[in-house]
Amino acid sequence: MKKYLFLPLAALLLASCSNDVTEQEEGFGTVSLAVDTSDNISVSSRAVASAAELAEYNIAVYKDNAMVLEPVKYNTLADGSFTMSVGTGYSVTAESCTVEEGESANDGWGQLRLSGKSDDFVIKAGQNTAVNFTCTVQNAKVTVVFNSSFTDIFTDYTVTVNKTAVDTRSMVFNSTNVSNSAAFFTIDDNTQLTYTVNAKFGDVPKGVSGTLTLKAATNHRITVQSTSDGQITLGITIDGTVTDEDNDALVNPYA
Repeated sequence: MKKYLFLPLAALLLASCSNDVTEQEEGFGTVSLAVDTSDNISVSSRAVASAAELAEYNIAVYKDNAMVLEPVKYNTLADGSFTMSVGTGYSVTAESCTVEEGESANDGWGQLRLSGKSDDFVIKAGQNTAVNFTCTVQNAKVTVVFNSSFTDIFTDYTVTVNKTAVDTRSMVFNSTNVSNSAAFFTIDDNTQLTYTVNAKFGDVPKGVSGTLTLKAATNHRITVQSTSDGQITLGITIDGTVTDEDNDALVNPYA
């Protein structure tokens, strides 16, 4: 669901902004933010978000690309007014969590991360400045589905996912956790994900592996299936994007 957030912000920056007053104009103005957050891969509706939903967002203010208000939680800002000294070149950022938290939260499985930055704006004395910008999903999501055609034939099955050449962070999906688990990955220079399926056909170990390219704001769903003769089929689909990606891999237990 796409949420439209009207984000009135409160902060008093008299000390940090005292040098920002121009010779032509002195005083302070207020800033109100309207932040549009797309926190679902498939966007189908819009709704007004509450202060509770914004509570843990990190808000920072910049002037001429220099930070004048270090990130603070939205719920620490008071009374919905944001007072700053007049000046030009202001901008605001908002993020649902830090880049590090996007991967370290939930015991290393990560969490959805949204962020956005406003265009530069001007604060005028005694006036309210309305600032609008969008926070979008910045990381990739990976989920796994074990089809019954697979689970009826194979036992002790797992899917392990990790970024290629990064062995320090691997997540293992299994029959116990697959229904409520999702892994989140930061989009950086390394966008290749390795996935490995391991299972047993009777007492015989079987498996298949491959790679996929991670994309921001995308749910990469890996569906593990089996054909009638016991081959494993991996179908990788992307939710909420124009292009679907499919990847099939077969493992014949009789071979």
